[in-house]
Amino acid sequence: MEKIEVKICGIKNMEEAKSIINLDIDYLGIIFANSIRKVSLKTATEISTFVKNSGKKCVGVFANLKEDEILNNSLKAKLYAAQIYGDYSLNLYENLNKNNIKVWKVFNVLDVLPNLENSKFDLALFDYKGKKLGGNGVSFCWEILKNLEPFSFIMAGGIGIHNVLEAAKYNPKILDINSLVEDKNGVKDPKLIMEILKILKKRI
Repeated sequence: MEKIEVKICGIKNMEEAKSIINLDIDYLGIIFANSIRKVSLKTATEISTFVKNSGKKCVGVFANLKEDEILNNSLKAKLYAAQIYGDYSLNLYENLNKNNIKVWKVFNVLDVLPNLENSKFDLALFDYKGKKLGGNGVSFCWEILKNLEPFSFIMAGGIGIHNVLEAAKYNPKILDINSLVEDKNGVKDPKLIMEILKILKKRI
């Protein structure tokens, strides 16, 4: 059975990044969109450099930003991928790809699969369609994923210890985890992440 990769999103500072970098995770996510977990370009660059030097990959999350800002921040922070909420042009996709930056397009869903044919992306990310752009801590109706043809995708939205094994049954390439591995102060908790990784290993 193929290993499911894990992304821990919403890393806010170097201290948080250092606390989880040695865990068996594949990606760390930093948020440029309006969020309680938003970071400055300076902090994002520091985290991304550290993550890259540690042999992991750093993903930037963007929403409601101009395309030149998305491109500029992605380049300066030397991101592995840009995770984009909302529409974007073919030009942005090509410019990011030209600089070896992947494009992960976010599809906010409830109980119906979106039309994937009119978008250009390297990976599709399915997230719960809530009031906030990510970090809602709520899952969409995962059953709709059964209707997908064999297809690499990312699952996000309300994934935690209580349901990660169920999420894994849908064979995502990547599980994107955020708020449900935080402590009561909103800080990423290595113990919760380790528990999730342990659960995922049991399925292999």
